[in-house]
Amino acid sequence: MYFRWSSTGAPKGIDFNSVKDVLLSLKAVKAMHSLHLWALTLGQSLLSVHVAIEENADPQTVLREATELLQTKFGFYSTTIQVEQYSEDMAYCTHCQDPTD
Repeated sequence: MYFRWSSTGAPKGIDFNSVKDVLLSLKAVKAMHSLHLWALTLGQSLLSVHVAIEENADPQTVLREATELLQTKFGFYSTTIQVEQYSEDMAYCTHCQDPTD
């Protein structure tokens, strides 16, 4: 069995930095990385991201708040959000940095 993936590219009308700012505005989110946005169809935008949260934050609460906020503000058809504990090493991780041109 195999899957064929077809994507129409970046979602129109959704700005990468705006999505990033919304995620970082959540109280318990200290950092985020591996943010990916793409359009499945013209009306169906998808998102995947890793969010790093404060030590005492409840991961399920952060997941629910992030999902609701992203779907309400940007209308994402589907979101995949991985919640992880923040670590100081993330500031130096090359895989955790924003994409560059």
